[in-house]
Amino acid sequence: YWDGKGPAALYISGEQIAMGSPSGFLQDYAQSINALLFTLEHRWYGNSNLSDNYTNIPLLANTLSVESALADMNYFMTYIEQSFIGKNLTWFSVGGSYAGGLSAWLKVNYPERLAAAWSSSGVVNPVFDYWQYEGHVVSVLPPLCTYSLQQVYQQIYLKWNDPVAFAALQVQFGVSNMTQTDFAEMIGDAYSGPVQYGQKVALCNSMIPLQADAIAQFAQVNTVLNGPEYGPRFMAYRNINGANKVGATQDMSGWLWNFQCCTQLAYWQIGYPSIGTTSTCIRPPTVNTDYYMDICARDYGAQYFPDVFAFNKRMGGATPDAYNVIALQGSDDPFGPAGVNQQVNDNYPFVLAQCDDCGHCGDLYAQSPSDPPGKVQQRQMIVQYMNKWLGFVNNVTFGVTASATQASIQASLLAAFPQQTWLSALIYECDLPNGECYATFTNGTIAATAINMANAGNITGVTSGEVSQGDDDGSSSGLSRGDVIGIVIGGVMAFFIVLAIIAMAIRHRQKQQALNGYHNVNAETFN
Repeated sequence: YWDGKGPAALYISGEQIAMGSPSGFLQDYAQSINALLFTLEHRWYGNSNLSDNYTNIPLLANTLSVESALADMNYFMTYIEQSFIGKNLTWFSVGGSYAGGLSAWLKVNYPERLAAAWSSSGVVNPVFDYWQYEGHVVSVLPPLCTYSLQQVYQQIYLKWNDPVAFAALQVQFGVSNMTQTDFAEMIGDAYSGPVQYGQKVALCNSMIPLQADAIAQFAQVNTVLNGPEYGPRFMAYRNINGANKVGATQDMSGWLWNFQCCTQLAYWQIGYPSIGTTSTCIRPPTVNTDYYMDICARDYGAQYFPDVFAFNKRMGGATPDAYNVIALQGSDDPFGPAGVNQQVNDNYPFVLAQCDDCGHCGDLYAQSPSDPPGKVQQRQMIVQYMNKWLGFVNNVTFGVTASATQASIQASLLAAFPQQTWLSALIYECDLPNGECYATFTNGTIAATAINMANAGNITGVTSGEVSQGDDDGSSSGLSRGDVIGIVIGGVMAFFIVLAIIAMAIRHRQKQQALNGYHNVNAETFN
């Protein structure tokens, strides 16, 4: 989508094989601002491995870390500029989940390298004993749904100590050779995963009413929501089948991600004990930090330990020391507590999509007409903040009909710039006796603003406009009427003459000079 002048987006692939150019909402947004799109695969994942011997733990320890991944990204941006483009670019980073954390941490560690960072469900605050994950799942599930899932475990416990019954139980979920705690963790991920990824309603609708054989009922739900290969995938993820790791041809993402959790990040999703005679927890308390530490010692060596407290001290934890970063969360997402949950500063906002099935990284998905208002509004805020930080802020003056009222003008603006479009008025005000209004929009071009407004009722046309380029600290400057006229007369005329909007501006120049005052909009107005 690049026009030679737009910004460049660095899409961070994270703890998985890179799948090519990003789609969904990022693709839509990049097209709207004529951006270059790059996807960078995380070192060691996919084809970016440093060795085909994944059992070389010292090599992993020296080369697989958050800091090394961030250094790769910084180097990559410079490499692209110097070796392919031939000039400096305005960059913004985008990522979801762990990659959302990397997007924010990139701005923390290389603040001048990026104009902005888009952090979707960014887990910037690693947690050692992450009981809040399970706590959040329970907090968003209806009580009857929680009860049904608890009954699944109760029926599983009856088969724990019978080797034949436990073996048959594993067959129902497509696994074998599991310990009790391995199996308990797998079941925990099987119900929490749908909640995390926007399928809470489907999960609960399938578990209510509860059938007599709750295990068989849940096994069917698991197959539908998580896929028939869920069990084998989990075995590979937990290294239960002892797959070959030298010259490996299979996806080693689980092995690599577990290593990162064992050495830096943890995010260990544990159960918690009952309180009194009842418990709201579904995941058993045997899925605890000892269980995860034993896995780390078994697979990588007992010398490795995730010091998340030191890591968070370096990176900022829940309040990273950064600016021009947007933190996005979904209300159902159990990884929300491991991210930013309040505004960090004026240019590090927190935007929550509130709805049933507003889950992990939902803002990155493709737009749909059925999206709830919470998702639509969240995406609007992404566009407004990113455009502001990337410099796409338009200050325009426009005329209105003699019969226009504040209400009719507002209705016209909403009709001209609906929620589904990229144009969104941040603020407007009108001097109705003079039939003129002023507004600030976030959009790439004045021309697009003029076209939309020309089709709106009560609006007679844009009479002047200028893009106000955002500064590195997120501020943007409003322009006075004299500024606009001076810019037009002083040399920008050559740029705007090809646009229909300037033809209108020239015809109304004398009218502009006669009008008194010019509404000035500064950064505080938007913030």
